[in-house]
Amino acid sequence: MSENLLRLPQPRRYRFRFVLEEPVRLPSYTGSAWRGLIGHGLRRVACVTGAKQCEGCALLESCIYNYLFESRSGRPATGRHRFRPHPFVLETMPAGSRQLRPGDSLQLGITLVSRAEAVLPFLVQGLRHAGWRGLGRQGGRFRLDGLFQEARLGEEEWVSIWDPSQERLLPLQPGPAVSPPAPRSVEIELLTPLRMKQRGRLVTPESFDAAGFLRQLWRRVQDVSHYYADEERDPLFPCPSERPDGVRAHRVALGWRDWTRYSSRQRCHMKMGGLVGSWTLDGDPLQPWWPLLWYGQWLHLGKATSMGLGHYRLRARGKLAGTEPARAA
Repeated sequence: MSENLLRLPQPRRYRFRFVLEEPVRLPSYTGSAWRGLIGHGLRRVACVTGAKQCEGCALLESCIYNYLFESRSGRPATGRHRFRPHPFVLETMPAGSRQLRPGDSLQLGITLVSRAEAVLPFLVQGLRHAGWRGLGRQGGRFRLDGLFQEARLGEEEWVSIWDPSQERLLPLQPGPAVSPPAPRSVEIELLTPLRMKQRGRLVTPESFDAAGFLRQLWRRVQDVSHYYADEERDPLFPCPSERPDGVRAHRVALGWRDWTRYSSRQRCHMKMGGLVGSWTLDGDPLQPWWPLLWYGQWLHLGKATSMGLGHYRLRARGKLAGTEPARAA
């Protein structure tokens, strides 16, 4: 890896708040259900042809549904960039109980990494249609009750950007993402299962190593930059000048969590287990990787990031690293 600066798209974080109108029993992990609802709702409001299949559509390159959800690329297929990564990730919020009643609230976090101004209105309407469809197999309809945006990346200050009385969106224009100073030691905590492969095999607690994680992170950030960086507005981040081969994890506490989802395309249940737990990086090896580690918190890592998998957070001295205390919206 040569020393350089990489232009990274500004992640914009949103939180949708819904109110249930029917009872629902939530699955153990809701990311797959939310992704399916977003796909159905977004296609309904974005598709202008009514075609059953996207393949061969003359409007594919300008379609918001394809851009956000299908992510088919019109660029030449070369090397690792054969497939365009999704320009969004989900952040599922714990509901507190799997059995919810009418009047209970639900929250869903969505991070957009490009063209947020163009995508957000369609996303709002798509989720409103999703609410009419319902979250559960037997109902579970809900309505949009609020929409909030993080004022500055990583500071956890959430501001209302939706006026329900006039149904108006008032999105913020946050400043460029800037990583805070690196701590001497940081704990990397997996909030959702991390499902990644090395040499064609899933990484398990026994085969995990910090260098492999950092290599995956480097590729993920490069791919997002390749497709979505805007030279006019996106900031430059310093990249490490050496490979992470010598980086070692400390205080490793990893396990494996299995969950299954039903694939309507393949008409079967699929296992989607991954790593959970935490590990620590200390000292000088951490310093060159810190900017990408900090930025990667909002990209997630590994497989199924569009369902919310691979979500990690950095903690220093028991607190979120590089954040300010949350303030009321």
